[in-house]
Amino acid sequence: MQVLSEPPPQGAIDSGYARIALARGAAEPFAAPRELFEATIRDLSVNGARLVAAAVPPWLSRLSLSFELPAYGSALAVAIVMWRTTTRDEDGPGFGVLFEAVDLDVRNLIADMIERAHPGM
Repeated sequence: MQVLSEPPPQGAIDSGYARIALARGAAEPFAAPRELFEATIRDLSVNGARLVAAAVPPWLSRLSLSFELPAYGSALAVAIVMWRTTTRDEDGPGFGVLFEAVDLDVRNLIADMIERAHPGM
């Protein structure tokens, strides 16, 4: 996994859009952009995933994810961190991502895997 970019600083660009204001210190320092890190997918859907890692990326960071899928091989997705937790549970710290860009064949394969695992859902 690779951090592509961190959220822009508040007030850096006046786009005319309202933004969610993050409190100072809401996102502790993490890997610099382009730095690789390991994470484990705990839940996968056609629109995103729940992952666990030793350290979680800042909220709203854009990530490049590479993961293996049966009958497809290495899949690549660009995703945005939508939620994160630093509490320790049985899985460790985690975060959830929304896929921003992923191959349609990957989405279809994930949908097929879900249908086979949970018919009728």
